[in-house]
Order: sequence, then structure tokens, then C-alpha cells
Amino acid sequence: MRNGATERTENEMINLFVLSFLLLVNGGWSVWEMWSDCSVTCGGGIQRRTRQCNSPPPDPDGQPCSNISSETKNCSQETCQTCGSIRRGFGNVLYCNYTSDGHQVCQVGCRQGLTFLLNHLPDMFYICGPNTSYQWSNSPPSCAAARGPSAVSSVSTLSYVGISCSNVAEVEQQLREKASNEYPCVRNGTCEFKIQAFGCSSARKRRSQREVKIDIKLTIPLSNDRDLGLETLNSLSNVTCPSGTYAADDTCELCSIGKYQDNVGQTECKVCPSGYTTETVASRDVSDCIDRSLSSVVTIIADIGDIIANTLRFRLIDYIRGSRSKLLHNRVLVNCQYSMATFSTSERKRRPRGDRKSQEMTMHLQQTFNAAIQTNLYPRSQIDIFVEVLQSDGGNYCASVNAATLAVIDAGIPMKDFVCACSASHINDTSVVDINYLEESSGGPEIIVAVLPKSDQIVFLEMNGRLHEDNLSKVIDSAVKGCKDVYTILERTVRDNVSEVASSHGWELQ
Repeated sequence: MRNGATERTENEMINLFVLSFLLLVNGGWSVWEMWSDCSVTCGGGIQRRTRQCNSPPPDPDGQPCSNISSETKNCSQETCQTCGSIRRGFGNVLYCNYTSDGHQVCQVGCRQGLTFLLNHLPDMFYICGPNTSYQWSNSPPSCAAARGPSAVSSVSTLSYVGISCSNVAEVEQQLREKASNEYPCVRNGTCEFKIQAFGCSSARKRRSQREVKIDIKLTIPLSNDRDLGLETLNSLSNVTCPSGTYAADDTCELCSIGKYQDNVGQTECKVCPSGYTTETVASRDVSDCIDRSLSSVVTIIADIGDIIANTLRFRLIDYIRGSRSKLLHNRVLVNCQYSMATFSTSERKRRPRGDRKSQEMTMHLQQTFNAAIQTNLYPRSQIDIFVEVLQSDGGNYCASVNAATLAVIDAGIPMKDFVCACSASHINDTSVVDINYLEESSGGPEIIVAVLPKSDQIVFLEMNGRLHEDNLSKVIDSAVKGCKDVYTILERTVRDNVSEVASSHGWELQ
């Protein structure tokens, strides 16, 4: 029995060991996770994905998973878009900075001794980046070589009554002595002092005259390093007209559309080849001549403040650009892009381009201007409207629509009507128009309306928050009335601008 018990115990131990070995759990891989976003948007980046050793996880004595737990692959291999160098004019000096959202902003000046023409001044800023399709908003004008005067002369006339011509020489000597005492340059000979008497002919030298006139001319030479100031230089200098202009009646006139001038000091502009034209005035090279069949590109920078009452501290930059990159056979494609600068609000955070809010605002702007622009007039063309919010205090959509409306009109794009936007809310049983950031953030209802004021057609309507149906019509009516008030201001602004342009060209408005 003792031997039998001993044998059973050993068999049991063997069975338990084999059983534990058979039941031991080794680790197994889970499915691969989704690939991560590319580390860069262009220029070659890496995507990564991982998997876990948890399907099943290994026992303490089990075998861990074999092979790799992560994989990588290349992505975004396309070449990054860059702005390239801005096309400088003669004598330009650039002062450039980069913004946090990837734009390059430059200001331009002239080298020492050069100046811009008063009728061809540079833009305040030149911008290039994502919002301009990586093309510069404009090119700066050339500087003009101003040849300053070599000397400055002053002529004074003195009249003497009742003196003899024989005494004129004595008077001249007295004047020379006085000038020598008062003007060091006369004394040391660095300036020229001339005296000439009139009224003493050879036949009358011995007789007294009723009046003898003496001209005194003082000429002071100017050194090259003497600084007369820009206004004095413009008024005294002989300016060599830069490229893009031509000389006419002692002034430099800009080459008109369809012409260019690639040399300085010319009296006329060159005409583009047949079938070609320029997009702007003051073109400086034959490469500026483009096929007439291509849509023109118009860049407009509109600095809009207080479009209507209480739209405070809000500025926009609108770019209107026409192209033929996407074609619709029967109408123009209106493409919009909305973004906010990092410093546009008190909350200084980086806003990724294409975030949900920007995409939603982009879609709203596109719907609005598709309803307002006469799209049938531009088949197989595209109009890009880029809105960059530089500083915001609420009412972003409304101010964007109103600013872009002015920009589209200024670009000469036909519209069915002005499109005007305004927001409204219901606070303390009162309808409030054009609400600001604090009122937006209070959690109350908000209605945003965009209308074509002449036809009272609503082209956009959005409500945020809950509003009782008894107050809905009142708030909408208040917003529509606010839109018409905006229309009055915008129309007056456009009329004033047209009148100013017409008067500068000598046109008469009917």
C-alpha cells in the first residue's frame, strides 16, 4: 500500500505538470491600430501605427508576443509650396516678417538717394502664404533716381530813388562788404555773390535817376550728401522715370493696361504683343503680358473697422482672386476660405487651418456669395474669396460678409445686389441687434441673417440656442432691419469711392 500510494502521488504530480503546461497562455497580437496623421503636410513625413500584445495577454510564465509592435511608412512626399522671392522693382529695400499662420508679410522702401513717385506709391503690405495660394499679393513699384539740384540761388531786388548813377559803384561796394560780414561763405569764397544795377545806361550815367534797381544774387552750391528732405527733393529734383512709367510734361505717368516699360527714363511705353494684355498698370516687363482669354487676377486688401454700430475692434483682410483652376461649364465656381489669426482674440492659441469652425464658416460664406454673385456671367472660371480675421469681438460671419461684399464690388464682379449680414438676439424681453462677443458668450439665443436688401430675399439664416416661437419673428425682423441699415452704410461708402475715383480722372457722374 505504501508503495502504491507513493506511485499514485508521483503520477498525480506528472499529470499536474503536463496539465499546467497545456493550459499555459502565451501572448497574442491585437489588430493594428489606424495609421497616425502624417508628421508633416509636405516635403516627406512619417506615419506610424502600433499593436498591443493583449489578445490574449501572456501569463506570467507564458511566452510574450514575437515580431514588431509598431510600423512606419512614408507620407506627404509631394514638394512643399513656397512663396518664392517677391518681384522687386529698381532700388527696393524689403522688410519682411513671418506670421504664426505661415504667411510672409513685407513692407518696402527705397535705397538711399532714391524715392517712390508720388503717383505710384507702394502698398502698405505685400502678403504671401496659404491664403494667397503662395503667390504674392502684388509687386512693389520701382524707385526713381532723383537728381537733386547742384545749387540753390536767392535773388533780391533793391530800389534806390534819387541817387546818381555815379554813386552806384559805391553802393555796390557797401553791399559787398555787408554780405561779407554777414555770410561766411561770401567771405571765404564758397558761394557766389553777384550784384547788377539797372537804370544807368551810358547816356544817363552823369544824371540823377528817379529810380535805380540793383539785383543781388546769392548762389550756394549743394554737396551730394546734403539732405533736403523728401518733399523738397520731389519739388526741386529732376526725376528719372523708373521702369513701368514714362516721362510726360515733366512728370512720370504710369503705363496703362496693355502696355509695359522695362527701361528707365523713357518717353513712352511698349505695347504688349497682339492678343496679350497686362493685368495692372505700371507693368515692368513683357512677361507681365498675358493671354487676353485668361481671367484677370485682382487682389484687394480691405481694412474694415466698425461696419455697423457695435461691431468693434474687428478687422479683416479680404483677397478676391480669379483663376481658371477649376472649371464649370455653365457658371463660375465661388470658392471661399475663412481663418482666424492666432492673435485675433484674447485667447492666444494656435488655430489649425481647416478646423471644424473654419470649415463651417467657409461653407456659410460660399453659400451666401453663390446666391449674390451673378455666377452665370463667368462660365469656366473661379473666384476665390479668402477672409482672414485679424481681430475679433464677435459677429465674425456678419463682418466677413459685409467686408467681402465691398471687396467683390471693388473688384468689379457683377452682383445681383449687395449682400448684407447682421446678427440679433433676445435679451431681457428686448430684441438686440449686432451682438458682440460678451453677448454671444452669455448663452442666449442668436439669429444670423444675410439678405439681398433690395428684394428682401434672405440668402442665409442660422439660429444658435433656443428661442420661443412667439419671439422668433420679432428677432428675425430686427436682424433684417439691421441688414438694411448696413446696406445704407455700404452703399454710401461705394458711392463715395466711385465719386472720388471719377473726380480724380475728370469724369462726370450722371
